[in-house]
Amino acid sequence: MIAEMEAQRLRKAHADFDRARSRVWVERVRVGLEHRRAMRAIDEEIARMAAEGPSDRELDESRQFLIGSLPRRLETNIGIANFLQMIEFFELGMDYDLRVPELLGRVTRDDVHAAARAVLDPARAAVVVAGPYTSTSS
Repeated sequence: MIAEMEAQRLRKAHADFDRARSRVWVERVRVGLEHRRAMRAIDEEIARMAAEGPSDRELDESRQFLIGSLPRRLETNIGIANFLQMIEFFELGMDYDLRVPELLGRVTRDDVHAAARAVLDPARAAVVVAGPYTSTSS
């Protein structure tokens, strides 16, 4: 009974993930009282990425970050568990951590730009601002 309930929960989580996977979001942006200016800057950057794609430098730095941060993701038990869950869910293979540099090396600027054009649209973004709110219209 418990195993079946857990299996149902996992199936629902995977279905929810499938629905969400085509969405892009910015997570945890701390902006203080200047949230409108920060949201405008985020929208401009998203629109720029969709229109122009990344620069060569941005692509190289992103590759370096993803490759360099991989060992950090595996420093804790939860990090290892999350990593194993991801490679199992996406059927990436147990050697995925060894193949990451090669895989990322094959990603071109045009690949990233095409993906950005397909999914980045500030007009479709849902924005949530949490914290104290003071109205500017009085």
